[in-house]
Amino acid sequence: NAVIPSEVNVKNIDVKAELTIDNGGILTVTNKFEQANFYTVVLVEGGQIFQKNEGITARFKMDIENPSDWETTQDGWQFISMPMTGVDYRDFTSWGEYDLYKYDGSKEKEWLNHKENNDFEEGTFKSGYGYLATLKDVTTATVYGTLNVANPFAYRQFSWKENGELANLHLIGNPFTFKSITGFLLKSI
Repeated sequence: NAVIPSEVNVKNIDVKAELTIDNGGILTVTNKFEQANFYTVVLVEGGQIFQKNEGITARFKMDIENPSDWETTQDGWQFISMPMTGVDYRDFTSWGEYDLYKYDGSKEKEWLNHKENNDFEEGTFKSGYGYLATLKDVTTATVYGTLNVANPFAYRQFSWKENGELANLHLIGNPFTFKSITGFLLKSI
């Protein structure tokens, strides 16, 4: 078992036990990346992996800011995206009371609530898409998936029209294990 707390560059790596890339840690694998078992690689939010091998599975641990008042607060909401493919919604929603939204883009209902729309029809988080989420009690959640190595990805535009704030912005989910799980915002020009 090993922890990578800073930057490490290797040509080849074969993970036989648990390998954790800590917050601030960067693992760059320039050639061959192998693992003995599923999910032996653990990414802590803020940790990064640069590699080009398909089929590398990982656990991703993310910090979730709890709302101060579950029923009435507007605090504690986070934009999240998954830096892996195949992350099941149940990985996130099994962490107790939650709220999870996906931007739909239709005029009828811009945001789809996961509780009301039964897994948004896909069953997994889409790579490159941003979501709006909160958990009531848990401060660290863990999800499971496969490290993304594909270059092209899609994104969804969203508009938050409440009080005119955040109107005409794009929420782009980072599909790669870079700079944390949180999505980032780009202003529309």
